[in-house]
Amino acid sequence: MKVALIDHGGDCLSIAYRIKQQGDKVLYLVTSEDPLAKKIGLGIVDKADSINDIIHFSPDVAICYQDVEARAPLKAHSIPYVGPTEKS
Repeated sequence: MKVALIDHGGDCLSIAYRIKQQGDKVLYLVTSEDPLAKKIGLGIVDKADSINDIIHFSPDVAICYQDVEARAPLKAHSIPYVGPTEKS
């Protein structure tokens, strides 16, 4: 299974790492502009630089935490998405 995690502040690294340990492919994106947040997970899981990397990864599912803006491009490319709605 291919799983993408999109996280604003780096809170989901432990989930990404656990999914990787189970043998699934993981791509992790931290959307915060904070340079320290961008370093979260380096060397632990594969990292994406942008939502376009997630789209090219073509995951079976994308899990989003605290990032509503990621929903639209994922939906436009028919990537299943779990996370906050536009109204939240």
